[in-house]
Amino acid sequence: MTETAITTDESLLKLRQALRLYFEFQQSMLNIALYVKNRLSFKESMQSWPKYSEPVRNEYKLRPGTWAWDFLPGYCFEYYMGERTFSAHPYKAWFSLIQLLDDGSYTEDFYERPGAVDLYDCPQPAAFDPASESGSWLAFYMDICRQDRDCALWMTLPGNAETDFLDEMFTRDRSANQKVRTFGSFAEGEIAVFQKFRLEHFANKASADAVIETFCRTVYDLTQLELIRGLSTGKP
Repeated sequence: MTETAITTDESLLKLRQALRLYFEFQQSMLNIALYVKNRLSFKESMQSWPKYSEPVRNEYKLRPGTWAWDFLPGYCFEYYMGERTFSAHPYKAWFSLIQLLDDGSYTEDFYERPGAVDLYDCPQPAAFDPASESGSWLAFYMDICRQDRDCALWMTLPGNAETDFLDEMFTRDRSANQKVRTFGSFAEGEIAVFQKFRLEHFANKASADAVIETFCRTVYDLTQLELIRGLSTGKP
C-alpha cells in the first residue's frame, strides 16, 4: 500500500465537494451535448465514447497499474451524434463533440518531464502544467463526405490513428480558442473540420448559441452547406 492524499478529514471533505461539483458539471455537459445535437438536426441516439480511459464496468479487471482516471472517464469524452444528410445535396455528415476537461498534459515536452508517466505508462497529473495555466475544451468535429462513400477521415489524421489525431488537435496551437483545422477537400468529395472552443463559452444558452453558429459558419464557408437552415453567414 502506498501513501495517498486521502489521509485527513479535510482532504475527504474536499473530495466530497469535488465529487458533487463533478456531478453537477457532467449533468450540464450532457445537457449541452443534447442541445447541440438538436440544434444541428442529428436525429440518431447519441453515443458515448470515453477516450484514453477504459471506464470501469461489470467484471472489469482491476489490476496494478489501473489508471485512476478510468474511474472518471469524463476527463476526455466523445459524444457521437451519428449521421445526417443535407436536403438537395448529395452529402452526409458524421459529427461528434469531444470534451477535454484538463489539457495540462497536452504540451510538446510532457513525456520528457520527470514523473510524466508511472511504471504502467499512465500519464500522471503531478507532471501536468498547473491547473491555473491549463484549459478545458469542447471541440466540434465533423466529417462531411458524399453519400455514396464512407467518411474515411473520421477521427484520424491521414494515415494516423485516433489517439494520434486527438493528441495533435489538442497539443498544436494549444491555447488558441476557436482554432479551425481541416483535412481533405470538399471539392474532392470529403472534408473533416475540427474547431475547439473554451468551455467557458457554454456558460449559458446565448453564448452556447453563439458557439454553435460560429461552427455552422465555419462549415458553410468551407462547403456551402447549411447545418441550420436559413442561418445567416455573416458575423453575429
